[in-house]
Amino acid sequence: MTHLLSLEQSPGRIRFIFRGEWVDDGAVSVLKRPPGDKESIEAKWMAWDEMQLLAEKKGGGASTSSLSLKDPWLRGHEPLTFYGMLERCKKTGSVPGLPVKRMDRKEVGVTGAFFGRESSNGSTGLTVHGRAAILTHLRCRLLVCDRTEQTIAVDATTKQFPLSIVEDQNNITLRELVHAMIESFGGTRQHQVRLLRVDHFIHSNGREATLTVFPVLFFDSSDKESLSGSTSWVLVEDLSDRFERKLAQAALSLGSGENDMCNLDLLRSNEGPK
Repeated sequence: MTHLLSLEQSPGRIRFIFRGEWVDDGAVSVLKRPPGDKESIEAKWMAWDEMQLLAEKKGGGASTSSLSLKDPWLRGHEPLTFYGMLERCKKTGSVPGLPVKRMDRKEVGVTGAFFGRESSNGSTGLTVHGRAAILTHLRCRLLVCDRTEQTIAVDATTKQFPLSIVEDQNNITLRELVHAMIESFGGTRQHQVRLLRVDHFIHSNGREATLTVFPVLFFDSSDKESLSGSTSWVLVEDLSDRFERKLAQAALSLGSGENDMCNLDLLRSNEGPK
């Protein structure tokens, strides 16, 4: 897996969509074969133009038991949505989404989608006895940056990035949490918002997990007057936390291009098309 293309979270559910690279030409048996199951008949390798032609056909809501292998169609929007995203980015030579990284690796930078776990027995896997942890906590650490003055907004009390924590993910979606924080800073469509980092961290008990996102909100100097007194502006070198300094440096060094940072649309609340 190379990049995280979509993160869908709603109460009781979390779903990641990754971009991957095929590494074993001999393992063709991993593709679903007929008769398939209730979801679909089979999986195939396809070129982009072949997929577009197939997407024009409609299944009419038929069950897989009545589908014809001679006249197939796509089961849903996702092949066209995500392969289309990858196809469009070929022109720029970039890959959309956040690079996937492991937390236990050193010198992997601070930007990307990080996966790991806290363990007292040295285990670093993402499952325990074959079962994945249940997502329980949501966190949003918001980077508010002024590119002109090269300053960062911090909580006036903690002197760290503004933080919002939800201890029961059944109460709110991650996207709602992020939008609420952005709106609390007066974020509007005129402000540039991107996603710098995602952390999926499994607790030491192996049963619970925390999902943390690090959105970046870029402010103009003229907008600062609208912020509340609970916010202070500091230079990057004045941030007390080393990790936050690295994140701030990464945010301020990014350009304004669409591919320089991951679009906030990576966060979704359902399976519908973007």
